[in-house]
Amino acid sequence: TYKWSDTRTLMKYGLEDFQKLPLLEETAVLPELPKIPVRDGQKENVTLTYEQEGLAKLYETKLLRTGEETIKAAVEFSKNLLYAPVAAGEEVGELVVKLDGDCIQKIPIQTAEAVVPVDYAFCFDEILHQFFSGKAFTVLQRLLP
Repeated sequence: TYKWSDTRTLMKYGLEDFQKLPLLEETAVLPELPKIPVRDGQKENVTLTYEQEGLAKLYETKLLRTGEETIKAAVEFSKNLLYAPVAAGEEVGELVVKLDGDCIQKIPIQTAEAVVPVDYAFCFDEILHQFFSGKAFTVLQRLLP
């Protein structure tokens, strides 16, 4: 009957045209993460990293697809500036992976290191470092006639 004929046609189409392929190949290059500025911290910027568990899951994900789909990975930040103190592992955005425009998976983007706030000891060390490195001397030479 026509039901079995249609079923056979659909099964043949599915088995011939679709394969279980990885969402991202191991050689896929993810977007490079910039550094985010930190205000009132002992470092001016903090480095970022992808969450390792989410990244491993991303490379393990396999979908039934033809191989002709477009896969795009884009970075979306929820924070463009951080205020000290910053903890390591603080979430600042996410990597969004889209298959033909549909969101398939999101991976958190986190700070890779901690940044402590500026304190008196840090300021004193900076002043001493600049004084003994000669930077203070060159600044004074410019100021004095």
